[in-house]
Amino acid sequence: MIHILGKRAFLPAGRAGLMRDAARAALAQAQPLPLPPELSIRLSDDAELRELNRKFRGVDAATDVLSFGGDGFEDGRITAPSQSEDPAATLYLGDIVISMDHCAAQAAAYGHSVEDELRLLVIHGTLHLLGFDHMTAKRKRAMWTAQDRAFAQLGRRNPWHASQLHL
Repeated sequence: MIHILGKRAFLPAGRAGLMRDAARAALAQAQPLPLPPELSIRLSDDAELRELNRKFRGVDAATDVLSFGGDGFEDGRITAPSQSEDPAATLYLGDIVISMDHCAAQAAAYGHSVEDELRLLVIHGTLHLLGFDHMTAKRKRAMWTAQDRAFAQLGRRNPWHASQLHL
């Protein structure tokens, strides 16, 4: 289950479906999960992302996307198996918060649509929940490859090159 949250202005018709499709494409880059995955994606603004970034990362600046979760995963592989006998159980992966201010600005700066930028931020954030990161060159290559594969699964080309993604 993929929960979509945000102000109405951030959620025009079709955007929730676009985000769910992008998250599912990213989830497909992980090894099979033992339970159905669950996550939430919140569309917000620079003010909230700045506050969250300051509170949780000690960085007093807005950013494009923050992911809260990723425990028990490394590069899409489960490192801490979840066990449940409840047939209705899900595996809660975590939360993603996206700044639509940054999303629009980055789309304009790099010459692609807000929709493609949003797909990228959802995919990127979901991959973080699956334990991907870009802290070393090897891990960065793995994450960028997973992003490219997720876009291919959507039948789209990744609008950004690795050199354009900030770290």
